[in-house]
Order: sequence, then structure tokens, then C-alpha cells
Amino acid sequence: MEQQSDIDLSFDGLLAAYGRRLYIYCFHMLRSKPDAEDAVQEVFTKLYMKKNDISKINNLQAWLYKIAYNHCLNVLRRRQILSFIPLQSFQSEKAICTQQDILEEELSHELESGLMKLSPNERTVLLLRVLEDKSYEEISSITGSSCGTVRKQFERARKKISQYINSCEGVKANETAAIL
Repeated sequence: MEQQSDIDLSFDGLLAAYGRRLYIYCFHMLRSKPDAEDAVQEVFTKLYMKKNDISKINNLQAWLYKIAYNHCLNVLRRRQILSFIPLQSFQSEKAICTQQDILEEELSHELESGLMKLSPNERTVLLLRVLEDKSYEEISSITGSSCGTVRKQFERARKKISQYINSCEGVKANETAAIL
């Protein structure tokens, strides 16, 4: 994990350090490239408005993710969509599909279907913990929930996803364990 003192606190430095990761997070939350780009722009607009107070923010990364989290939830509320977060990589399409690619595609589809059954908070916790490798304390700071609540939400979400995938035809328990 990067320490705030290790980050270039100029606007360009912060954009370079956090822009891509925030975009990926927002894309998974919103399932839309334009909406994710808008969300990241909104986060950095708010950061720019606070430019004189950056050094006063205890955990800048958590603050940025909290802004992104709240903005994404507001967008979702406006769109009244509760199903989001496709867990697919941003890699370019491969010309040749291997058997492993096909299996990953099937698992990704099953995982996406399972994720749609989670609450927005459970999805957010799962995303931040698994994709962003955030600690429970960092997620707690981002979501405004206690560490115990975050831990419970993560365990509950992981259990729901695991049960859903295990109930789907053709998916074995060890394949689920490899994902989670």
C-alpha cells in the first residue's frame, strides 16, 4: 500500500497515482465507460476544489474512494439500477479462444449473475476487498460502516456468491474457490 507521503501531491501526480484505479472501480460499479469517466472526473473535480486542504486529509486514497463510492451510488439511484459490477478484465479481445478462456467466460457470467443478487453495499465491499485489495479498515473508512459490519458484509457476500455459483449447472466447488 502506498503511503500518502510517497505520492506526488500535485494534481497531475494524484491523477497518475489514482486515476486508473478509480476508473476501474467506477466502471465495475456503473457498468458504463462514459459514466465511469464522468465519475472519475467528478472525484477529481472535488479534489481540485479541495486542493488547498489536501495535506489536511488523513487518508487521501480512502477519501477519493469515498467520493467515488458516494457518486456511483447517486448515479445508480438516479438510474434506479441495482444490478451492476461485471467482473471482466479490461484486456483486449484475443483472436484465439482457449479452453481456459471459455471456462473463465462462463465463470465470469455466473459470477456476474451472482453479483446481481447482492445488495449495493455487499457488492461494494466485495469489489474493494477482492479487486482493489483494500483492508477492512480502508473499506470501513470509504463506506462509513464499522470494521465489524464491513467484515460481515464481505463474508455474507462471499457466501452468497459461492452458494449461487455452486447451484449453477456445470460449476464445481473448486472452481468457485479459485475465484474467491
